[in-house]
Amino acid sequence: MEEKKEKKEKKELRKTIRFSKKELEEITQKANNLHMSFSEYIIYSALNKKISTKKTPLYKELITELAKQGNNLNQIAKICNTDKTINTALASRLVVVISELQLQLSEIYKKL
Repeated sequence: MEEKKEKKEKKELRKTIRFSKKELEEITQKANNLHMSFSEYIIYSALNKKISTKKTPLYKELITELAKQGNNLNQIAKICNTDKTINTALASRLVVVISELQLQLSEIYKKL
């Protein structure tokens, strides 16, 4: 038996809050960057809820690019494992490239 989905709680209450112009601009920009409404961003932030960046086009593009890079690395690993005569200079270069990709990925992740 499937569980019934919980109904979304109706939001009936309002609360006024004051911001400086700079604060309001900064919060609005952060909400826009995450493709969220202002209210939604404030609620998620105030309740320390995890804000998903999956909505952003950058996130989708990053996932697609990572999948492509992973596929390329798998193809290289397959060749390395089947062809025992791989050049050691090429293997060393591949290790350097993989390390650079890992650093770039780490930097991108921090920005998200």
